[in-house]
Amino acid sequence: MDGSSEWQDELAARVDRCAHELEVLLEAMPEDASGDHARRLRAVRARVDGLGASAKNLRERVRNLHDATTTMRRANLAALAGCAPGELPPRAKAFASTEAEVESRDDDAA
Repeated sequence: MDGSSEWQDELAARVDRCAHELEVLLEAMPEDASGDHARRLRAVRARVDGLGASAKNLRERVRNLHDATTTMRRANLAALAGCAPGELPPRAKAFASTEAEVESRDDDAA
């Protein structure tokens, strides 16, 4: 995600430089043509700003998905593999995410 913010900053800087150069050129143009170019310039700037907002929204959605997946309960495959065929360990052991959590749940049950 850091690369996308660097890319966005670089893109914004380039657009700013182009906008400045275009403003200088527009000052030297006849007035009838400059209005059309100014509208085009505003449209490009609006699209870049929209891309920035979309990138920010996407980063936030990815962060939320990451946070949600790290808090999900996971099956303890070691506990499941250690059981006899057709049997399952107690639910607390089957979904414990760490060995410490398994031991903690064993202590709570006792």
